[in-house]
Amino acid sequence: MLTNMANAINATGAPVNANVATDTVAGTSRLVLTANNTGTSNAFTLTDVTGNAVAYTEANTVSVAAANASYTLNGVPYTSESNTIYLDNRRLTLNLLGPVTGATITVTPDTQAISNAINNFVTAYNNLVTFTAQNSQYISPQLLSILKQSYSYQASNLAAIGVTQNPDGTLAVNQTVLTSALQNNLGLVETTFSGVNGLAVTAGFNAQKISTSPLTTFANPLPQLNTTYLPPYNWWGLINTASLWSVLLPPGSFFNQLV
Repeated sequence: MLTNMANAINATGAPVNANVATDTVAGTSRLVLTANNTGTSNAFTLTDVTGNAVAYTEANTVSVAAANASYTLNGVPYTSESNTIYLDNRRLTLNLLGPVTGATITVTPDTQAISNAINNFVTAYNNLVTFTAQNSQYISPQLLSILKQSYSYQASNLAAIGVTQNPDGTLAVNQTVLTSALQNNLGLVETTFSGVNGLAVTAGFNAQKISTSPLTTFANPLPQLNTTYLPPYNWWGLINTASLWSVLLPPGSFFNQLV
């Protein structure tokens, strides 16, 4: 009977969850209703509409009263209907798991994640530079020039954080210098990659320009075709988009994270 009652209550879509708690030692069972959401505004009561089942069984007995979470931040008291609270304009999320006093919250950058992102970006950037250089007979040197120019805007800052440019236009990372910059001068790293004229911003802008331009914009005049298959070209005589985008897309994912 209790199981049928619990199922009937749950089927109504009411903002509560009903289940049967069984005490196997005492050999008793009871119907337990719990609000789906926490906080005093989600408290509920049971009353008889017809009959006296609630009154007779004392089903309206409250075992755990609805309550709000209380906490003090920098000496200022706050309450929350949820145990999940947001600080610093929702940039920091805390889950309150139990009473605690004298807690200190310290927020630090995940320098390892930033380092990984920079190294992934450099790898993708180098793949595109290498692909462009290896297919210079098909791809206009304008594309390689655009990539090299992306570096030039922040050349001195990039060198200061351990990212230098090789003669062929590819980038190299001095991990020791980069790690030191992440630990001691994170602001410079942020400016260098995601600030005005930052490498990620500039490269991202150029990548968008390339992606929205006709492929013929970055293709050299079509050479005399013969029976030999030219991999970078498709059968229409245009740049093979699959080959080009395979190196264009990886840095794009990094731009979305960093910019």
